[in-house]
Amino acid sequence: MKLDKVLIFAVGVVVGVGAVKMMKSKPGRRAVVSIAHKGYELKDLVNGMAERVKESLDDVVAEAKVFLRDQKENLKDTADEFKDKAEDFKECLEEQDCKA
Repeated sequence: MKLDKVLIFAVGVVVGVGAVKMMKSKPGRRAVVSIAHKGYELKDLVNGMAERVKESLDDVVAEAKVFLRDQKENLKDTADEFKDKAEDFKECLEEQDCKA
């Protein structure tokens, strides 16, 4: 277990020294700058995609809200019609002149 920790530390030191040496050389520096540039391009691409997905989801949510509102209004209208017909039927029964 202790050997694993020492080995991991040693690998970290070697990678760190290699990174410092690479940053000191012109080609290494260019490579790091190029990698960083590509990283920022990737970040911008992912952010753009995430923004488009968010906009699409916002549209879906807005459409769902409109749909639910319309369904609620339709249900209320149907309930009102049913209530009116029930009242008419009740009046008809009270007057006993209903026709089937």
